[in-house]
Amino acid sequence: MIVFSELLKSFINEKNISVKKLAANVQMDRTLIQKYMSGSRTPKNYREVQKLADGMMLLPEQQGELLDAYYRNLYGDKTYEGYRKIAETLEGMKDFRMKEPAVPAAFPDTGMPEEPQEEAEYVRHGKLEVEQAFISLLRKECERAGEEPLFIRMMMQPDQNEMLKLLLHAVGGRNVILEHILCLDCDGNNNENIMLIFSVLALAAECRAYHVYYYYDDIRSHINEMTLLPNMVLAGESVFLCNKERSECMILYKSAAAEFFAGQYNYMKKSAAKLAMHYELEGADEGILRDIQMDGTYMEFGYFPSVLLFPAGRKSSDDARNSREGAGIAGKYYFSERALRAYLNPDRADCGTECQRAREDGGMSQDERINCVGHWLARIREGQCLAYMADETKLAMEPGIGIFTGGRGTVGIWRKKKGKQLLLVKEWSVYDSLCGFEKFALDNDLFLDAETTTERIRQIWEESSKRTM
Repeated sequence: MIVFSELLKSFINEKNISVKKLAANVQMDRTLIQKYMSGSRTPKNYREVQKLADGMMLLPEQQGELLDAYYRNLYGDKTYEGYRKIAETLEGMKDFRMKEPAVPAAFPDTGMPEEPQEEAEYVRHGKLEVEQAFISLLRKECERAGEEPLFIRMMMQPDQNEMLKLLLHAVGGRNVILEHILCLDCDGNNNENIMLIFSVLALAAECRAYHVYYYYDDIRSHINEMTLLPNMVLAGESVFLCNKERSECMILYKSAAAEFFAGQYNYMKKSAAKLAMHYELEGADEGILRDIQMDGTYMEFGYFPSVLLFPAGRKSSDDARNSREGAGIAGKYYFSERALRAYLNPDRADCGTECQRAREDGGMSQDERINCVGHWLARIREGQCLAYMADETKLAMEPGIGIFTGGRGTVGIWRKKKGKQLLLVKEWSVYDSLCGFEKFALDNDLFLDAETTTERIRQIWEESSKRTM
């Protein structure tokens, strides 16, 4: 971990500026800056760090380094990485964009033979042979399954990122049902578990169905114990085993050893608990959100505020109060200004694909949209819900991605790609991490405060209302 105090001293020396001069530049007490340099004190917020960076005239890259060191010292490496993972997911779920594995196209097929044997056991050595064998096995099992879905079971930690990419390269978009057992950290207080969950979102997006089971262990000792054979994949009647470095693997087909490992998987599944369920949705996500929003603990991060998709907004304020009081309204909404403008003006030429979801909300007219936003604004002013607009210079949320929770330890992650997909995760440390991210985001101004957001909603709403008069 980069120590903030050491990096601060390094930049002061590099810029050849005295502490006295820096203190004068940023209007801070010289003794306070010296305490920051010694590590006996830490800046109370990121704004102080930004002032120091400006006072030294640091380049943007250097400012980023100083802020990164500050956050790591303040929150700890793992906790900060977890918050960054959530923010990166809202900005585009980069893990969904799988890169082509580095396997030469002309490399010989070293996987299963074309004609399946009654029993077969193969060993492969070398990273390229192991990767090609894995891809070959999965594709042949897909072919053998024909029109039926291929059922794949696996025990593999999400930090085995390249293995997951190889799996998606082989079966992504095919008729596959995936079942996954993974180990979560028994501590669960440093965002380790939410990083593991967010690392497997790509699997949920590319498989017909994805179900995850978990058990608790000290994750560091668990990984050390499984260094020899940490990856086990059962596809059809085949078993694939390989080490962490992907330098050696064993392929078993219809053998006694294959039956043994299948039995071991089933034994582990019995002792594991259900973690997440993946759904392909056609309009059902609004129903799930509506049920969860009846709980006042509802919180939602997403490009588009789902509250504007509910029919309560179509009615007058009095009618809405009398029927389904608070339904689809209560809670906290973290959203993008671009989304609100696209919703109110879906035919604007500069909206592009950002208007797609707004156009698919049931065919509401522009007047109905304006009334809906007015109704929402009234509820915000009455304190029945809270709204926070993203500072898009710090967090540019991508359309079609959302994270929500209704309390009770349940977190939902939805994504719109070829239909709406939802992954529901039920585990308390993941829920706690999302609540921690909310405080992190507000403390570090990733979102405007509630009062400023309310004023911005009012201004945008009045602008749109005047255009239709």
